[in-house]
Amino acid sequence: MSATKKLCRRFGKVAVDLGFISARQLQNAMNEQVEDNLNERPHRVIGSILLDHGWMTHGQIETVLTAMFQEERGKL
Repeated sequence: MSATKKLCRRFGKVAVDLGFISARQLQNAMNEQVEDNLNERPHRVIGSILLDHGWMTHGQIETVLTAMFQEERGKL
């Protein structure tokens, strides 16, 4: 199995694939995460940033995390 197939999809990619956010919203959240890191502000995960902006709900975040967990379990 190639290294690419072993990796779990990222949170943002799953959220886009499920239709919870747009690719543009993900890009904005990722840019914000990098800005925070470069300016030595506390690190925030993408889900937290998306929630802070109101682009995702707690339920949607839980759905994404569950999908990621199930996907990872299927690879074991």
